[in-house]
Amino acid sequence: MKELSRQSLLKIRDLIHGQNYANIKARLDQKLPHVMSATFANIAIYGNDGVWYGDSDIDYRPYSEANAMEKEEIAAWLEVCKNEVCATLQPSMPYASTLFIIPSRDQIFWYHDSDGNVRVTLTQWGFSLKTRGMDVDVISMLISEPRQLTQADVSLHIDYSDGKPAANTDFNLLLFNGIKPCVTDEAGSFHVGHLFCNKTFAVEDASGGNHHDFEVKRDAEYRAVFEWRTCYTVAVENQKGERKPGFSFNIDGKPVVTNADGEYSAELVLTPARKLRVEAKDTVAEFALNRDAGQNSFLVKITDEEQKLEPPRPPKLEPKSEPGEIKVTLLDTDGFPLPDLPFSIISNRGMKIDAKTGNDGSASISRAGFSKKGKYKIVFNITPDYRENIEKIKRQANGNK
Repeated sequence: MKELSRQSLLKIRDLIHGQNYANIKARLDQKLPHVMSATFANIAIYGNDGVWYGDSDIDYRPYSEANAMEKEEIAAWLEVCKNEVCATLQPSMPYASTLFIIPSRDQIFWYHDSDGNVRVTLTQWGFSLKTRGMDVDVISMLISEPRQLTQADVSLHIDYSDGKPAANTDFNLLLFNGIKPCVTDEAGSFHVGHLFCNKTFAVEDASGGNHHDFEVKRDAEYRAVFEWRTCYTVAVENQKGERKPGFSFNIDGKPVVTNADGEYSAELVLTPARKLRVEAKDTVAEFALNRDAGQNSFLVKITDEEQKLEPPRPPKLEPKSEPGEIKVTLLDTDGFPLPDLPFSIISNRGMKIDAKTGNDGSASISRAGFSKKGKYKIVFNITPDYRENIEKIKRQANGNK
């Protein structure tokens, strides 16, 4: 430890009555970030003398050796530190503001940290001179002095990626090696205050992402853009209103595949007037995206190719085991039996026999009236309703396999 200041307690008086200053310093080290607690030098009492110590590895310089710009930086750091300490400790340490009362500017020591920033260490903090009729708040006077050489007034504006202002939005201000939670106003703006020119600060959204770095310049604008993410769902149906699971199509030129429900869902960063371009077979569609994911459900209709109906296969005329009968079986183009279907057998001489297939698609007809050398044709009609019923039976049969 390095001795920075020594003073007789007969010449100064403590302003935090009934408190052990060494214990106060220990509480400061416990409750504050090190960069803040290091502003208060360690204290030891030896008889009637008080001694204040700093870090032996730091080259401290007295306030009197600071140039005009460095004095402004000292005042700025003390302002930041005082605001932070009072906001953090006032509930548990009501005397927090009194920590920043010192007998004179001679008790202000400063140095540059590894990043080139001015840092301050106070000695005889919480004390004033006994000979002075009225306490003078040295640090408050320093803080109130104008800083025309070193600082610029900084106001920040934040928009979302869709172009709308980030109104009443939580964000983090990264400043002086600390993180300060902040909230924008209704216009998406926030007044940071006076910062040192050529120094840097940063903002992040509340989640810690969307990081933006800034360098302080005079008369500069500081604008950040946070991502606004939204979700969407595209469902694909055919001309019958049936969903298309496992269906491949393109969104914004990229191939995607629907899930088991015939849908594809994704998340993206919303930009102004953002639209989805969907290409599915011969269908091309565009959909405007909304901030509210609940309004981003879209439907694409496609046309499935249906099998062309071909003439049924010629019926089979098969002799049955029973004498005097002919068995006729009617099948569709897939070889599936056609049950309960009326049909007619017509000879080249105009003879006509009417019949109807049974559940197996077959019918037995007496040989009477058939000649060995005669030519016959079978005529039947498949209506749309009958075809739909057959397709239903076929799907049921395939589903049971």
